[in-house]
Parts: sequence; structure tokens; C-alpha cells
Amino acid sequence: SSMIYLSLLLLFTSVRGERNYDRIYNELSQSIANAKNKGPNDNGISKELYYESDWQRDLAPFQSGITREMMSQLETMGNKYQIINHTLYRTKRCTFPARCQGVDRFLTRLASQLPDTEFILNDFDSPKLTKVARPLPLFSFSKRDGEFWDILYPAWSFHSGGPAISIYPRGIGNWSATKEQLREYSSSHPWSSRDPRAFFIGSRTTPQRDPLVLLSRRYPQLVDASFTKNQAYRSPQDTLHADPSPERPFEYSCQYKYLFNFRGVAASFRYKYLLACGSTVFHLDDGWIEFFYRKLIPYYHYIPLKERDNNEKGLKTVLEYAREHEEDMKRIGENGLSWISSHLDDLSIDSYWLGLLSSYSLLLKFPVERDVSLMKVSMEESISS
Repeated sequence: SSMIYLSLLLLFTSVRGERNYDRIYNELSQSIANAKNKGPNDNGISKELYYESDWQRDLAPFQSGITREMMSQLETMGNKYQIINHTLYRTKRCTFPARCQGVDRFLTRLASQLPDTEFILNDFDSPKLTKVARPLPLFSFSKRDGEFWDILYPAWSFHSGGPAISIYPRGIGNWSATKEQLREYSSSHPWSSRDPRAFFIGSRTTPQRDPLVLLSRRYPQLVDASFTKNQAYRSPQDTLHADPSPERPFEYSCQYKYLFNFRGVAASFRYKYLLACGSTVFHLDDGWIEFFYRKLIPYYHYIPLKERDNNEKGLKTVLEYAREHEEDMKRIGENGLSWISSHLDDLSIDSYWLGLLSSYSLLLKFPVERDVSLMKVSMEESISS
């Protein structure tokens, strides 16, 4: 009887495995076909208004107006900024100077086009205002959509202040130049000539990254994934009992056909660089976003990885599907790169800031009066950084 039980158990397990395999295959086939037919619906939208629905969505809870009392509740949550008579002022104390400089660079450049305004900007990684509390208008670079009131703004790291690692000791930044380098690298390394494995490298900030690294150890012909040291590295336990890998420049990723993106503490700075390679990006969709994520169409610009499939069996199935459907994968990689080139350049980021702050400023219920405790920020200071 135990033999019969064992046979039934093995049969059940293999049927369940096949069912899971079929489910993933069917979901991918159907979703990719639907996205291909539908495509993006942004023809005729000007660059200035491309993201309008996104900033308006974040500002929607504040349509009845932003009061001085709301602002005073936010003062301990971030840096206070004012624009008065087209001049930028900011809190003197800055916890992360490179982050402040990254934000200042855009704001000083745009101050001449902006109305008088005042806002509080959170330059920490995590958003601060969960929806269990009343809405307050705090600017943050990332949030879990649907869970936070925070108003998204383009992160400092488009200019400076991204994570500092050994190969980028001053921190990841200068997006426009790096994007151009990756585009050149990408065009000289056509998709068909790239390594057919999936690639991921990063520190072990969340357990979400473990299954792919473990899969890589078991199936190195399918995946090349490993952990680097993070700032808190103490022992090989922090890299899942293997020696940490050396850090790699962004263009290193572009030699692989398939790239994986997982969030860190909040949304991952890596995502835009992966999309700029023109490889197919698998992104673990768990709700964490930056300002531009909402415009990316799943299965058209990238492949969303579901949390329930982020395990050895699920990942292996997803990658086997990718290898059997190379034409679809290549097209999705090209769509991602083309989107990045058109909609994540300096002009798009400027347009987002201008649209967001112009719309936000209309909601202020109080006259903006110069706060003398703030320092003036000049164009020269923000550029020399």
C-alpha cells in the first residue's frame, strides 16, 4: 500500500508540475499576443503632457487644496524647497548631499519657468505616508502603488547620488550619458549574438533575489546570477554561502539576452539601465514603482514576473519559454529600448518636473512667503557637483 501511495504522490506531483508549467506557458503566450495586438496608446501626445495622467493621479487626493497646516505636518519628513521669483531655496542641512545635488540640478534649471511654490521632498529610499493615515503631499521618489499617498518625483540619481559601489565610487548618476553608452553598446551587440542565458548581479537586499541565484548555481547553462557585497556585508552568509562576485559596469549586462530586475529597499535604480540594453527584461512586479513605471506596458516593454513564480520551477519554466520564443523576446527587448530612448531622456524628466510642480502649485491654499532659514541654490552649485 505504501508503494501505491508513493506512486500516486509522484503522479500527483508531476501532474501538478505539468499544470504549473502549462499555466505559465499559457499566461505568457496569451499576454504577449494581447500586448502585441494592443500596443501603446500614446500617439499624438506631446512630450510635455506624456506623463500628465501620472502626476495628476498622485495629486488627485489633494484636489480640495493644500494648506499651510498640512505643510507644517510634513516639515520633519524631508527637505523643504521654495521657488520664489524664479529662485530656488532649500533646507541647509542635507542628509545625502549628492542626492540633494541631483534634485537641485533639475530644479535650478527649471526655476525660471516655474511659479512661486513650496514643497517638502523626502530624499530617503522609502516613502513615508501610508494610506491608513490622512493624505499629506510629501514628494518621494518611489512607493508601492495603492499603499502610499506620497507624490512621485524623478529621482536624484538621474543626475547624481545613486548607490555608490566600487566601480561607481561617486554613486550612480549621469543617466543621459550612460544611456547613450548603453545604446551604442547595444547597437554594436545585436540581440542574436548575445549570451542566451539570463543575467542578474546585485547585493542581497531582499530574499526575492535568492531563487534566481540558487537556480544559477544549479543550472549555470540557463542563468548567470550572483550576489555582490552590500554595504553591510559581514560574511558569506550575506551572499548565500558563496564568495561575493565583483561588481560589473552596466554595459556588462547588455551582453546577455535576458535580464532580471528585483526591487531593493524601494524601487530599483537598476531597472532603467537594464531596459536601455535592448535585452528582454524580466521585472518582479510587486507594486514598487518610480514615476515612469506606470507608462511601461507589461508583456510589451518587459515581462512581468509574478511573485508566485519566483521560485526554481517557475523561473526555469519562464526561461525555457523565453528560449523557445526568441522572436517575441527580441521584439519586447527592442520595445523597451525604444521606449527608454523616447520617454526617459532629459527633456522628459524636465517636462515631468514642470508639469508636476505647475499642477501642484495651483493647489496651494496659502501665499508662498520666503522662509529665511532656507539657503539659496544657484545653477553653478548644482552643476559643479
